[in-house]
Amino acid sequence: MILVAIDSEINQPSVQYVINTLLEDFLGLKYDLISINDYQKDSKHLIKIYYGFDKKNENDFDLIIYSNKIWIDNYLEKDSLPPSPLQKYRNKDLLDIIDFDELPIIYSGEQKEPQKPFIDYSQEKIITNVDFFASAFFMLTRYEEIVNQITDEDANFPCKKSLAYIENYLERPIVNEYVELLWFLLKKLQPVLKRKEMNFQLFLTHDIDDLKLGTFKKRVRSIISQIVRKKSLRGFLSELWRNFAWIFTLRKNTFNYILFTSEKYGFQSTFYFLLNGTSKLDNRYDPYSAKVRGIIKKIIEKGHKVGLHSSYSSYLDFDQLLKEKNILKDIIDSENFGVRNHYLRIKVPESLRNYEKANLVHDSSLGYSKCYGYRAGTCYPYYFFDILENRKLNIKEYPLIIMDMTIIDNYPELDKPQKVLDAIKKQIDVISFYKGTFVFLVHNHSFEQFQYPWRSIYKKILGYCKIKEEQN
Repeated sequence: MILVAIDSEINQPSVQYVINTLLEDFLGLKYDLISINDYQKDSKHLIKIYYGFDKKNENDFDLIIYSNKIWIDNYLEKDSLPPSPLQKYRNKDLLDIIDFDELPIIYSGEQKEPQKPFIDYSQEKIITNVDFFASAFFMLTRYEEIVNQITDEDANFPCKKSLAYIENYLERPIVNEYVELLWFLLKKLQPVLKRKEMNFQLFLTHDIDDLKLGTFKKRVRSIISQIVRKKSLRGFLSELWRNFAWIFTLRKNTFNYILFTSEKYGFQSTFYFLLNGTSKLDNRYDPYSAKVRGIIKKIIEKGHKVGLHSSYSSYLDFDQLLKEKNILKDIIDSENFGVRNHYLRIKVPESLRNYEKANLVHDSSLGYSKCYGYRAGTCYPYYFFDILENRKLNIKEYPLIIMDMTIIDNYPELDKPQKVLDAIKKQIDVISFYKGTFVFLVHNHSFEQFQYPWRSIYKKILGYCKIKEEQN
């Protein structure tokens, strides 16, 4: 058992939440949490941790973590945002812990007297000003998105305005790195400690924006446009060849292809259906049609899952969200399903609060549409914390890591299938290292477009994930 004593000034739900998320949810460690005012010396705890500001407590604890002032100074104001460039903790031990020799520190203790992040092993105890808890809280709650009310054309927080992008750690699950360093310190103090067993998992998802793109009429129009509008003979011949090849493609129906391929590699797919939105970007098929109901029935019968692809217009509209949720509930005769918003349109914490209110099981909208990586800083599913209402929400977040359209539309350097595969495999390797969950989104219509060979990429990615799963 571990004891965590924190300064009375910061003994509040936000601090309690992040300590619980890192120690219990991610590491599986049991602990007692008390205010330092209630501390009495005892010998029943294997490790005693102090988290706060007061140096006079050093002699009574095994691990002293000096807290940043974010919890009590200018909380939720722009002055509380971490200054850039971030300071980095450097140590050769990090290579064995997180596979990097330096770690960006979002918040460190003793902010009023800036100094480099340190971890002091020189005594029988460990003392550090690396504030694991405040730094993880910043990422998990998307603190900066609430403080910096910046939005793009879809009312989303722009990835290139994020601290992770600016500081070049967006492709690193930095919260997982903090957890591993914290675990290293705890094991150094008590080698007998055991952590929760975790395994690499693939959360394979498909947003159903359209049922079918490649109709005969659209294919003919696409071929003709290469000559008439684009005046490209090469484009005309290329488009003609792709559509000719499509005639000989087995499993033209993308749903059949996804189901067959996912089952071949032993994975379960989750299909998010777009149902009755009110904007021009919604309403691309009739959820009440026999065709849609037949597709959903087949998905469920084959042991796969269905979720709600909440509409573009619903991201802050609870009544609209509930209407769409009830449509799907009626179709599948269950309300045990999750959600992902159209265009990844999400505002924290309000959208997630609505998901909780609608009794949705989980969300997977917390990724960027124009960058891939770790918007929440982690590859572990976790429960979200509503900073504005100061409470943990009963909605589990599965942070989206990579979406197909993100790569196609925003990474011109990934212009070859092998480059795309290498980029995705690199992230799979990272997630496998932390035994996390790879949340992967490939739209059903991507399998209809021969301009970009997602069928080939998809199969190779699933094969690679199967290898990683077996290695765990």
